[in-house]
Amino acid sequence: MVSGEIPESAGADPVLLSLYKTVEERAGIRAGPEQLEKLRKRLESRVPSHDPAAYREILENREELAACAPLFTVNETYFFREGLHFHVLFRRLLPLLTRRPIRICSAATSSGCEAYSIAMTLDFYCRHRLILSGESPSWELDAFDLNPQMIDAARRGRYRPNALREDGSEWKTLMDLYLRPGAEGFSVAGFLREKVRFFVHNVIDGFQGSYDVIFFRNALIYFSPENRRKILGILFNALRVGGVLIVGISETSLVEGPDFRMLHHGGIFYFTKEAPPPAAVAAVAEGAEGAAVAEGAKDAALSTGSMAAAESGRPVPARGRPAAAPVPPGGTMPGEPKPRLPPAEFREGGAIPEITLILERDEGRSNAARVLKALEAKEGKLDFAGLAAAALSLMNTGDLSAAALVISSLEEMGSSPLVSFLRGELYYQGADFSGAEAKYQEAAAAESGFWPALYRAASLAEGGNVTRYHYRLKKALEGMEKGAGRGYEVFIGGFSPDYYRRILEKKVPQAPNGPRD
Repeated sequence: MVSGEIPESAGADPVLLSLYKTVEERAGIRAGPEQLEKLRKRLESRVPSHDPAAYREILENREELAACAPLFTVNETYFFREGLHFHVLFRRLLPLLTRRPIRICSAATSSGCEAYSIAMTLDFYCRHRLILSGESPSWELDAFDLNPQMIDAARRGRYRPNALREDGSEWKTLMDLYLRPGAEGFSVAGFLREKVRFFVHNVIDGFQGSYDVIFFRNALIYFSPENRRKILGILFNALRVGGVLIVGISETSLVEGPDFRMLHHGGIFYFTKEAPPPAAVAAVAEGAEGAAVAEGAKDAALSTGSMAAAESGRPVPARGRPAAAPVPPGGTMPGEPKPRLPPAEFREGGAIPEITLILERDEGRSNAARVLKALEAKEGKLDFAGLAAAALSLMNTGDLSAAALVISSLEEMGSSPLVSFLRGELYYQGADFSGAEAKYQEAAAAESGFWPALYRAASLAEGGNVTRYHYRLKKALEGMEKGAGRGYEVFIGGFSPDYYRRILEKKVPQAPNGPRD
């Protein structure tokens, strides 16, 4: 229910009217007729006297209110809903955030799809920065909801296929990196789940921390105008100076008041908390504490100024270390001697069973630690399988800098389809898609049955030239036939090749005949 009027059924029933007012007062939400009836039935099982005062007393208890929240909260959510917001986050907002750690909040997060979409974007951005400049910004993500059932589901991080929708499909590359397929759907990668702090909380009770970006989307419409103004004030106070509030695309007109400055980019609007005027900064800058306040305000003003410059199209000064020189596709610089070829069994994939066994033992963590220690000490003999398993394990946990070190050591041993694929995976996770595609093609050209490379190449072609994409799908399926039984699945998450085949076959029937070799 969105209108400001009390439901007719509630107005005619003193119990429902009392419940309506109590829910709006305690949770800020305007419950509809069906929600109120469900709430009454629940409370009747607790207090059969139909006493509105007794019901009110129950709902005034914070834990009791949270327990009843599933009856009057709306939990429609899915990954990368309103995806334009994530484009703005990745391309516009994150490059301008200079304070560390970057702090973001997903308020009214429901079952966690929004929070994990933000986490994927954050982690992917940091990997991208690591590849380009050698530094990776730190970040923190808080996510809360009034409904404890939704928070429990978010912490588990397991979702059914309906959490993926067509309008979020352009983010498939990220979801391939962070979502793990399972029997009934998929789950969020463990290392990403651990980085999100989920907790039960009601936005109307205020925030304890401060944030660079707050997502509060598709929730304002459920509050009365009076409560909206109260909540917007709470959100404003919880933002750092220069911070950004992102609301639902249909909710921008509901953000009222002089405190926020509305900005526009990429077809959407969002709101920023501007820095105080210089006179206000000078007024508080007295003594050591005042100097710290002034310095913080100065940094915030720089951030806000950069935001305004970005919106106006003016160049934004780069901050931090310059970008590192890119590593050429072969991993060596011009003039360096070509690496020797590894033993034949490695070129033909004979190391794959050993790689699989290493990864099955403690997910390869102890092996990765051993390999890194040996590389740091520059001593000890390292075998091909141990290095390859370490590279896969490190990329799976997001440690791209360590993975790059291991892959460079593999490239010193010699060229092979497996090494080319691993370098492609490093580029892929670092958002260098053209570099990744070149390495996948190199791996597939050297071993036509190495289907993980063909599968990745097909995924990268999706959304581009249709004929080229369908041709890549066909080659990937052919590669699966040739590479059957060779254990190549260890390089792409360890899931059965049949799982990936079903994904591709769903796309093939609509494909026209593509070009042939």
